[in-house]
Amino acid sequence: MSEISITNKSFCTLKPQPKPYFLRDNNLKGFAVKVNPSGKITFIAEVRYKGVAKRKTLGAYPVLQVSEARKEEIIRSI
Repeated sequence: MSEISITNKSFCTLKPQPKPYFLRDNNLKGFAVKVNPSGKITFIAEVRYKGVAKRKTLGAYPVLQVSEARKEEIIRSI
């Protein structure tokens, strides 16, 4: 997984690839986006517990905006 600063502006540079890929956020640990081959972008919350990564889908962009997804990630991590 690569790391970027996840913002609305950064989504303009994301291009679909033949396989889905994940990009983690530089600023908020456990917050990431998944870019699917169809071009659909979803927000992901990721937690590691006992060495196993668990992922939860928060919602899809643009229905869920970056600021809303960050708030959900922060709330879920408490």
